[in-house]
Amino acid sequence: MSAAPDPREAGERTALVQPDPLWRREPWRLLFPEAMLAALAGVGAWLTYGLGANVGYPSDFHAVAQIEGFLACIAAGFLFTFLPRRVGAPPATPLQVALAVLAPAVAVVAAALGAEVASQAAWLVLVGVLLAFAAPRLAAAGATLKLPNAIVWVPAGLLFGAAGAVLRVWAGAAEDVPLRLAGQGLLTQGMLTALVVGVGATLLPVLTRGVPHAETAGTARDAAAKALHLAGAAALAASFFVEAEASPRLGCAVRAAVALVTLLAAARIDRLPTVPGLHRRLVWLSAWLLPLGYALAAVTPRYEEAGLHVVYIGGFALMALSVGHHVAQAHGGTPRVLAGRPRRLVALAALVLGALVLRGIVDLDRPHERVWLALASLAFLGATACWASLVLPRLRGV
Repeated sequence: MSAAPDPREAGERTALVQPDPLWRREPWRLLFPEAMLAALAGVGAWLTYGLGANVGYPSDFHAVAQIEGFLACIAAGFLFTFLPRRVGAPPATPLQVALAVLAPAVAVVAAALGAEVASQAAWLVLVGVLLAFAAPRLAAAGATLKLPNAIVWVPAGLLFGAAGAVLRVWAGAAEDVPLRLAGQGLLTQGMLTALVVGVGATLLPVLTRGVPHAETAGTARDAAAKALHLAGAAALAASFFVEAEASPRLGCAVRAAVALVTLLAAARIDRLPTVPGLHRRLVWLSAWLLPLGYALAAVTPRYEEAGLHVVYIGGFALMALSVGHHVAQAHGGTPRVLAGRPRRLVALAALVLGALVLRGIVDLDRPHERVWLALASLAFLGATACWASLVLPRLRGV
């Protein structure tokens, strides 16, 4: 007669096969709601100003809330969820998830209080966490073979974000205006441009045309391709110093060329989407709006801000919201929605593009800038509300 199994051993075996908790496997469920709050704060500041409130011009706070809060939370939620699954690596640690949730909130609140050093210190913590998360997973044996060569843009972008924050604070203290401008550019444009290029090359062919995930063989040709991508990233970084020290038009032109050439070569944005789903077309459109915005800033220096907001709203925000929608539906148990065009997604697209146009009019009609800023803010907040209505119901595990 066999002995009865030891219940302690059974418990140990069960513990060994238990999956990691959902909040670790899919941290987007924590970070996407935080992104919504950051967008409300950042765009709400412009709405308050546009409605005539007696407040200062909120451009610095707006940039922190949108870049280091809203967009950073979506990017972190995506990377934490996508990378482990794609390369077969462990999820983010509890500490990494906790810091990724806490750091953007501290950065935004500190910026609202005028504490720039504390705000950028919190931002550096987030960038450090993302690098500490991504680097070992990308360096693991065979990991980069499961990703396209353009993935090197992702760590490059994170380094741009860290360098930009340091330069911004240090140059501000030293009253070095050109260097501060270069740091500001690396932080607000360089980091996200690099992430859009890297993530776009990885996901855009899959999302828009159903192409299998690109893999590499680790050959000399792949090494050369990675070197070319790193050269492009270096040119992107250099463009901000060129802009600050010599020619804003040339700096924007370099960014337009780098983004366009890389997205054409690595993501093949010249090919139209073929997989059903409105959000897939929005991702494709945002990939085109990125170089287009830089090109407009280069050829129309008088309206450089309008061109850059094509980058910010059309290139960055539209892609973040569209990819965020895909992540939420795919992991939230409603993948069938991704083949359609829900009314709320149609409204989101219309409102984002409306916000882009309205923000552009600000530079054409300065005497009425507060009116246009208020309308643009309302449109973007409406788009964020549509996104929230699509994402929030998917936060619970399935």
